[in-house]
Amino acid sequence: MQAEGWRQERTEKIHISLENKNLDWKHSEVQEFIRLAEEAYHLDQIAAFFKRDMLEVFILYLDLVDRRKIETKLKVVYTE
Repeated sequence: MQAEGWRQERTEKIHISLENKNLDWKHSEVQEFIRLAEEAYHLDQIAAFFKRDMLEVFILYLDLVDRRKIETKLKVVYTE
């Protein structure tokens, strides 16, 4: 017999955002990213330089803005 108000927990699948992305950056890479952003390189150019997915580079940018480590506006024009 179950206690009143007790519910059996259901196992629900969870979604882990960006689990297939590499969000680790070496300090030297972060410094190089800041230099490239300050020199007005576009997001796709920086991603190509690091051989990284554009989303990984953009997440780094957002992280640096959040930490107030960069004030440069990143150019995010996407061209195919």
